[in-house]
Amino acid sequence: STRSVTAVSGSAAPVRLASCLLPSAHDNKHSKRDSSLSAITEIMRRTQTNNVRLFQVLRMSFGISEGEHEECMSEIRKKILERAKNFDAVLSVKVIAAQGLNLKSISDRRIIVTVAVGNQKKSTKASKESNPVWNETFDFHCTNYHHTVQVRVWNERDTAVAKLALLLTKEGDMFLGEKIVEVRRIGSAFDAWYKLEKRTEDSQVSGVIKMSLSAQVAGEKIMAPFHVQYWSLHEQLFLYHHVWNKEPLVLISAKPDEVGDEVRLKHLPDVAQQIVDEFALRYSIEPIYRSMVHFNLLVNNYTVKSALKIMENLLKNLKFQIFSHAYEDNSIRAVGLAKLLEEYFEANNFGRDQFARVLEKLLNSLRLDFQRYRELYPASDHCKLEELVQSCEVMEAVNQFQRQVMGIMDVNLSEMILHSVKECLESTFEFIANSSIPPNTPTSLHPGLSKEGKPFHFFYKLLEMMYSVIQDDKSVYALCFARFCNFDLGHVSASELWRHFGKTLQGLFDEEQNRGIYPPAEYMQLLFTIKNFYDSVISVLPKELVGEVADYPVWFLPCIRHWLSEFKQQTVGIVSSAWDNDRSSGFPRYEGHTFSSSVFDMFCFLQQGYDMLHSLESNNAELNHQYHYEFSLMIRNVLQHYLDTTAGYFPQAVEDSLHKACMLLNNLHVLRQNLQDLYGVMGGEKSGPECTEVLQSFQTTVLSKQLTHWSSFLAKSFAGDVVKAVASMQTELIKVKGSCSRDEAKAIATPLLDMFTEKALVIAEASDPALLQRVIKELSMVIMEGIHSMLLPSLRLKQQRSEYPFHSYSAHQCAALETVLDILKEVITGNQQVALKQSVLDKSIRRLRAVISIYRQTTEKLIAEFITYDNAQSEQSIDVPCGEVSLAFNANRHISTRELDVTVRVISADNLKPFSAGGAAALKPYIEIALLQSNSSSCKKFSTVYKSGSTSLHFNQAFNFSLASNVEGWELQVTAKNHSRFGADKVIGVALVNAFDLKCNGNISLEMSSCLALCERRGALLNVLSQRTNDEGAKEFVALKTQCRTHDLTELTQQSLSTTALQ
Repeated sequence: STRSVTAVSGSAAPVRLASCLLPSAHDNKHSKRDSSLSAITEIMRRTQTNNVRLFQVLRMSFGISEGEHEECMSEIRKKILERAKNFDAVLSVKVIAAQGLNLKSISDRRIIVTVAVGNQKKSTKASKESNPVWNETFDFHCTNYHHTVQVRVWNERDTAVAKLALLLTKEGDMFLGEKIVEVRRIGSAFDAWYKLEKRTEDSQVSGVIKMSLSAQVAGEKIMAPFHVQYWSLHEQLFLYHHVWNKEPLVLISAKPDEVGDEVRLKHLPDVAQQIVDEFALRYSIEPIYRSMVHFNLLVNNYTVKSALKIMENLLKNLKFQIFSHAYEDNSIRAVGLAKLLEEYFEANNFGRDQFARVLEKLLNSLRLDFQRYRELYPASDHCKLEELVQSCEVMEAVNQFQRQVMGIMDVNLSEMILHSVKECLESTFEFIANSSIPPNTPTSLHPGLSKEGKPFHFFYKLLEMMYSVIQDDKSVYALCFARFCNFDLGHVSASELWRHFGKTLQGLFDEEQNRGIYPPAEYMQLLFTIKNFYDSVISVLPKELVGEVADYPVWFLPCIRHWLSEFKQQTVGIVSSAWDNDRSSGFPRYEGHTFSSSVFDMFCFLQQGYDMLHSLESNNAELNHQYHYEFSLMIRNVLQHYLDTTAGYFPQAVEDSLHKACMLLNNLHVLRQNLQDLYGVMGGEKSGPECTEVLQSFQTTVLSKQLTHWSSFLAKSFAGDVVKAVASMQTELIKVKGSCSRDEAKAIATPLLDMFTEKALVIAEASDPALLQRVIKELSMVIMEGIHSMLLPSLRLKQQRSEYPFHSYSAHQCAALETVLDILKEVITGNQQVALKQSVLDKSIRRLRAVISIYRQTTEKLIAEFITYDNAQSEQSIDVPCGEVSLAFNANRHISTRELDVTVRVISADNLKPFSAGGAAALKPYIEIALLQSNSSSCKKFSTVYKSGSTSLHFNQAFNFSLASNVEGWELQVTAKNHSRFGADKVIGVALVNAFDLKCNGNISLEMSSCLALCERRGALLNVLSQRTNDEGAKEFVALKTQCRTHDLTELTQQSLSTTALQ
């Protein structure tokens, strides 16, 4: 080293290095030193002869050749003899400071230091401080090579006792400690701390003194201080043996050996240790300084085998030495261990700050090694793993030493290792990621999209290598770090690598064009692989490391949508193919079930799709809901396709055969059930509100309605059979002239019962049991509607021509018909195979009974009920607006007779709709008013004069009516007609005024429609009245109420609809 070469390069260097080999006064305590030149010459010869190996090691350590060595030794002998004959030196002693003195029994402090060399003696000024500072320098002239420098510390006392002690012992002051240094052991100036020694066994001495001793010997150059020379010598020998020659290090125990008051340390091999021991002994190099020098050398060469273990033991050794001195001084001074440790390091010749830097350097080096622990300590090398453990032990020892001995706040070893591990994992991920990139991949292309190899080869290989790294950390390195960390290395390794992997994966999906490079199946395969890795490795980690929710599935959501779109197309293709097969084979039952194979194939494929989607679910509930929502939309589209296909073929299936129609209904029914089951498999309400809304809405608003619609369609296909059966029943019913027994009533109902039984058996054979009730219910409704049409033939839907002849039924016929209804109800609801509830028919039968009851009433009662029934219903519905009419009412009641006189004034008619032929010019409108009373079948009519040439006319004509007090109800019907000279007058529009408006005074404007809108009850009443062709009152009433504008009605309706649409 540079310091080593500099320290020994002077001409006096060989003298210093070789003179340490001469025996000192301490080496021979039983005889006096022979100082004659011949004796010295003999000692040098004998020393060189007996220590050939020693001189050889010394020569080779400094790289001196044999020739140079002989010349050097010759010069050394001459220098030693010259010094023995003519020694002349100027000694300089600088007393700097002292600390740790035994002052516990001293109240009056006057601390001084005396320095004596031969007969020369000098003293410092007195200091009253507990840790005094003097900084005084004394020079001495010395001509005796064997003289010593005697430094003593006193507490000066000015008392009578002290003066008496001075007379008797020549020492009146209190002795605090001394340090004796041989003159020949003094070199260049160097501020050093010296431990104060006892003078006698009974002395109570503690503390150290800081001095700078230097000797300028005549004829010799100034050299480096002995502490610096020792460092250089120790370093040179260390490098020679352990670095250059690769010799094993000398093991050091954690506790040093002690011989008397000295600490015996062995840092180097035998010969080298002998050299440094001799040098330290002769030049007062304290053991702790030597240990710190050796520790520093180990730090600089810590990669040498066993260096880590030796450093750990050496730190414990140092700790033992320092605490031993501290305990010894504390037994004397009793000032506390912490203060003593602080003072000790302040008085350390190596330097507290310098040793702290050495420790920090070691920690930094080990930190850097830990950041490469996978590279420096392979998992397959057991010896290297032991070194890793030793590194941790050294760091722990350094932390303890800093905290317990030096008072330095130690770093958290676990956190430091954690930080280093994360750095290592980052570099490891970068390395394995680069290793996973396929060859010839452009740098501008994401490595996951390389065209080399199979799609996403980069990610598959990267996951494989990540798994290997995590397993090594979990099973190998975690055991090495276990004692020194409060974290699980396997967990940290997995979380860090996963974090870096997530960034790499997210980089693939940041660009939208990267999502469609490969087919959706490849993205799904990659997602499955990543999910398996996550579930087996990452999901078991603590949530604080990886978070509550997995992020990776979110990046794949566009790919999943793409896959669902492709899956929908595949499913639709399979469904269409299965449907075609079903249709070509006549919709046979699938393996004995009530449905065909197309439904089974469709839901099998949907179940497979959901199984795949379900395997992708993660701990992200919101994302799982999104998965279910996307899948529910796909299900809805597929099922809608099936429904559309079924709806397009169902009418033809009904025409072809009842079996096909029932099988289609069975398919719809099973479709509905399977959808409910699939929804349950998806988790029901746990699948998310959006998914629930889609599937339940489709279930209720589409599937159920479709099933009801096509069940009704199938039942209505039997309408022709129902009409024939009801017509036959009507024929038999008309023949009834008197009372009718139950058997006779059953005979009347036989055509209808036979038809129902025949259809029910066929339907029961072909339909699913759960669907049978629905179809039979619809068939029952068709039968009830047929009977209703028989009773009220003119009110059939869409004004179709009646299949049944008009007939007014007698009371006996009505009674027989009621019995027929009871029998029909018993047959329909009594079928065990159908098990239809009685309540299903109750409403229809009540409706029929209500119609039957009408036939039993007189004309007057029917008209009275018509007028008084729900007056609110008398307000006509304006289906086709035909104009407006303005009326004025004035009603007065006679006090005596309670009759009501009503004056109705027809003021005007506006916006009358002209007929297509002739237009407004051909109109000759007038207003007809008819008053209807509930107590009379006749009505009072009045008409205005007709006026021509306009659609808005002013009449201003008044008409008077008298209403009896006992009248329960009345209404006023207003009809606008067009006067015709050659034929019947045509109706322009009609409106009603109820009784409440008649009794109120004031004006009213009525909007007229093409005809009166009748509620079902009024329609039934009017229908029955219309069948009483022999009753003039009934005929007149029906003619009035059925007035309708029939001319140009289609054109008016279209015009009205167009106007409404524009509005």
